[in-house]
Amino acid sequence: MMLETVMRARRTEKVMCDVSERREVPPEIESRNKVLVLESLEAAGWAPFHYPRRKEILEPWRAHILWSKEVTRVTDFLSTELKLQNKLPRLCAACSALVLATWIPQEPNEGASRNNALDAMNAEHLAAASAMVQNLLLMLTAHEMGNYWSSGGDLGSATAFEFLGIPADERLLGAIFVEYPEMKAAKFDNKDRQPGKLREKRGTGWIKEVVID
Repeated sequence: MMLETVMRARRTEKVMCDVSERREVPPEIESRNKVLVLESLEAAGWAPFHYPRRKEILEPWRAHILWSKEVTRVTDFLSTELKLQNKLPRLCAACSALVLATWIPQEPNEGASRNNALDAMNAEHLAAASAMVQNLLLMLTAHEMGNYWSSGGDLGSATAFEFLGIPADERLLGAIFVEYPEMKAAKFDNKDRQPGKLREKRGTGWIKEVVID
């Protein structure tokens, strides 16, 4: 697809099903799509960033991928261990794969207080990580995969991070729920689909041309 076509095709759609009705992705379908998801993440990583975060991994973002079996485990964890009654377990139950995008805040040196320079650096880290996520959404859309960027809710809690093995110094930017094209077929589609509410309300009023007298 042309880039503009992909950008306009990307859409928010919450896909959910009951936890008890989760269907794991068949191995042959997962094998095909796993390659595409990994390639999409690699491409998404070409998002711009200003400050190197760490010597061993420069980027200020991290991506933690859960494939089908791990998604099943985290779905059970959310519903059984955390006893969540909200939509989060149902979103997990319906997805093919889950990408947890995190970013790493810059903390003040020991004994020092926060300052404007540190806040500005963290704003750049967060903006860069968000650019990576948008790139990922576009790549997934180009591969005709459904995708939904959620804030992640309880997936960003210390309890969930410990369960998932995510370092405590990272912060959850978003949970990206991925649905493979094949999993949209009728035989797999026991799901509730809710389109985004703002798509038809978009406009161009936010574009302002500056004229200096």
